[in-house]
Amino acid sequence: MAIPDLLVSVRNLAEARAAVDGGCDRLDVKEPLRGPLGMADLEVIAEIAAFSQETQIGDRVPCSVALGEVEEFRQASSPFVLPRGITDIKLGPAETRTRDGWENGWRLVLDRLEATQLETTRRVAVAYADWREAAAPPPEEILSAAIRLGADAFLIDTCRKKAGGLRDIMSRQELTRLAATAHEAGLTFALAGSLRLPDIAGLIDIGPDVIAVRGAACHGESRSADVSSESVRRLKAEIRARFGPARKAPHYARP
Repeated sequence: MAIPDLLVSVRNLAEARAAVDGGCDRLDVKEPLRGPLGMADLEVIAEIAAFSQETQIGDRVPCSVALGEVEEFRQASSPFVLPRGITDIKLGPAETRTRDGWENGWRLVLDRLEATQLETTRRVAVAYADWREAAAPPPEEILSAAIRLGADAFLIDTCRKKAGGLRDIMSRQELTRLAATAHEAGLTFALAGSLRLPDIAGLIDIGPDVIAVRGAACHGESRSADVSSESVRRLKAEIRARFGPARKAPHYARP
């Protein structure tokens, strides 16, 4: 079984440095005070993206960015240019309500990005485990639409961070089925949603390619605190111990 990548969500350059120092495989830029996929200021995104390209000898650290919710992003009318160095983009499905609503919003958002950016930036379709509360389509509907639209990866997250973690909302059987469908279609499968150190052991049978965290990587496991190198180091060690000495999980990539 492949060892999943550890993705750490960071809100500034100091946190990005701490995450890399702790051994994370991926950086993700977001502003947690603005929601589960809150978009950081463009200056912050650009700064972290530039840092991510020079952190490893011969290989940069992939850097994704949260762009908020589909419905929020699509309402802006001006063209949007991503800072250089961003490898993956993701938007939440809150308030899209139906598969058609999500699909229409997704298309409009991608239309706002320059074609040259889409050629080099991978697209991560996001579903919320607590989809009813988020007024979003269920994960299986988003996944089927994402496969049809050529997404590169599929992430399951939670919208309401105080209402319980991913493992409290979705069963192992549900997650395993979604993982199998995503992998069969050639998508990278990522898990997030208030995952903590003790949760990692329960993810083995599901087979994620990426384990994404914020709070578990912070001091005191509070997503509003600063990222801690030591917390990241413990998470990385636990992933290695649980998944065993095997090949590294592939980065997000088109089939």
